[in-house]
Amino acid sequence: MKVRFVVTALTFVLFAIIVSFLAMKPVTYTVNGSGSLTILGVVPCDVSGNPKYSFELGKVVNFKVSIDCSGSGIANVLLCANVYDLSDAPQGFAWSIVSVSSGNSFFILSMTIPQSAAVGNAAVCVGAYTDWPQNDGFPLCPEVSAVFQIVPRALLGDVTGPIPNVPDGKVNMMDIAAVISKFGTTPSSPNWNPNMDLNKDGAVNLRDLYIVLSNITR
Repeated sequence: MKVRFVVTALTFVLFAIIVSFLAMKPVTYTVNGSGSLTILGVVPCDVSGNPKYSFELGKVVNFKVSIDCSGSGIANVLLCANVYDLSDAPQGFAWSIVSVSSGNSFFILSMTIPQSAAVGNAAVCVGAYTDWPQNDGFPLCPEVSAVFQIVPRALLGDVTGPIPNVPDGKVNMMDIAAVISKFGTTPSSPNWNPNMDLNKDGAVNLRDLYIVLSNITR
């Protein structure tokens, strides 16, 4: 998938359509002196801001947005993140009204990935605005984009796939073979693989094989 770099103006039109029926409280935009704002980057992450590039369908995806504000500072900025899946279809957006002071700062935006999203490469485009479009808001700087992966919801017993040790959203003979290949191993074994210890009892045994057999994809 090519990285989707969405023109700020087009993305802003999308926001106008989505929020035109919502009663949003206007954002108060204040420029103290000659402040200017730049989005330094956006990184997909966990809830604590640690980089993470793979997220399951139906789960929350987070984006760490780094901002630099020069001059005297800008207060109350509307941050918006648009998410697009493998087919370039919009999957929703995350937003927050943040207070920005002079210097570098970061904020985390979050949203839930729809179950209907296409699995595979995805893109996020983040912009900063003075307000919502219906309140005559406008972009403060160019958008910044990043890529991440949307993966199938984890299935109990799905331990591998065509790519070794990477679950493929199915429980089948590959998973059975993977568990059998580690049968009898423990954490002290040289070929130990904790992913095959499905019940986390410190050994790959009949209980783990039973879990896989009980969850064969039908």
